[in-house]
Amino acid sequence: PDINGCYSQGDDLADCVYMAGDALPLMLVAMEDKKIPIPEATPIDKVEHAPDQIVTLIYADTIKYRKQTSSKSVTCAVTMPAWLKNMATEADINLSQTLQEALKKKLGLID
Repeated sequence: PDINGCYSQGDDLADCVYMAGDALPLMLVAMEDKKIPIPEATPIDKVEHAPDQIVTLIYADTIKYRKQTSSKSVTCAVTMPAWLKNMATEADINLSQTLQEALKKKLGLID
């Protein structure tokens, strides 16, 4: 209820929960990309609903969702001292892989 326009449906309760688990991170990723602030989740006991309706939590991990749905690689130019690049090349270090590992560590991301 906190994310406008985030709707889903399913054939049964399990399918509904599954589909909501796909719809929510999709919406959150779109909001992150557009720099739209993501509202705080309403506490589950405060969600208004009819007596015959079920309220449940939906787990959404936007980083995991991005990893699963976007495997596209991009090229970026990196500037470094020539001596450092030469040493890395001589040591047979994959610069692209090393940069990815360093960025993940710096951002606190876990593979």
